[in-house]
Amino acid sequence: MANRVCIVTGASSGIGFETAMLLAKNGEKVYAAARRLDKMEPLKEFGVITVETDVTKEEELFALISRAFSENGRIDVLINNAGYGLYGAVEEVSMGAAKAQFEVNFFAAANAVRAVMPIMREQKEGLIINVTSIAGKIYTPMGSYYHASKHALEGLSDCLRVEAEQFGIRVVMIEPGLISTSWSGIMFDNLETDSARTVYYETAKGVEGMYRGFKYSHPSVIAKTILKAMNSKHPKARYRAGKYADLFVIAHALCPTKLYDKIMKLTVKNDYRNEERNR
Repeated sequence: MANRVCIVTGASSGIGFETAMLLAKNGEKVYAAARRLDKMEPLKEFGVITVETDVTKEEELFALISRAFSENGRIDVLINNAGYGLYGAVEEVSMGAAKAQFEVNFFAAANAVRAVMPIMREQKEGLIINVTSIAGKIYTPMGSYYHASKHALEGLSDCLRVEAEQFGIRVVMIEPGLISTSWSGIMFDNLETDSARTVYYETAKGVEGMYRGFKYSHPSVIAKTILKAMNSKHPKARYRAGKYADLFVIAHALCPTKLYDKIMKLTVKNDYRNEERNR
C-alpha cells in the first residue's frame, strides 16, 4: 500500500503538516504544498517534497500537480486540506473577505480536483480526500461565510463521488471536529477586526468565549483518520474525528431548528457574560 504519490495542500501547519509527516513515515511519496516554504522545512527530514504553492492561483495548483505527475507518471492521492476560518456578522464582513474565504476553502479544492481528474481517469484509479468540517453539517453564530464554504465543499464532494466512481476514482470527506491548530487564532482575529465597535460586539465576544471554553484534539488525530481512509479497500464517504465531532452533528440532526437556534443563542449569551467577568 505504500509508495503512493500523494499531494497535500495546506501543509505548513496543523492537519496538513501532520498528515504529510505521517504519510511520509508510512512510506508514501508526499508533495506538501503551502505558501510558506519555511514552515514546511521540518518535513524534509521525513522525505517530504515541499512546494511553494498559493492554492488560490489556478496556475500554481496546476503546476504542482503537473510536476508530481511528470516526476512519477501517476498521482494516487489528492488531499485538499487548505483552509481557514472567517468569522464575523454577514453585514460586517466585506465581500472581498467573503470571496477570499471561498477562494481558499472551496474553489482551490475544486481547481485541484479539475487538475487531477484527467490523470486519475487515465490511470483508472485514484483517491480524492477533501477535508471539510463538521461546520459543513452544523452552524454557529458569526460563522456564516466559513460554514457556507464548508457546506459547499460537502455538496461538491457528494456530487463528485458519484461522477468519479465510474472511472475507479474514490472520493472521501474528512469532517474534523475541534482541532488545535492556528484556525482558532485566525478566527478570533477576524472576529475582532469585523465586530469591534459594532452592534454585534456582544455576540462576537460570546462566540469567542464559547470557542475558548472548548477542548481541542491534536491534529494528528485527523492525520491518522486520513491514513485510515487511504488504507481502506472500501473507504466510507465520510469520516468524522476530533473533539465533539459526533456530538455536535448528532445534536444538530436531532434538535428541531428553533431549539438548536435557542441553544446557540443562550450559549453565546452566557459565554459573553463569562468573557466580561474575566476581563
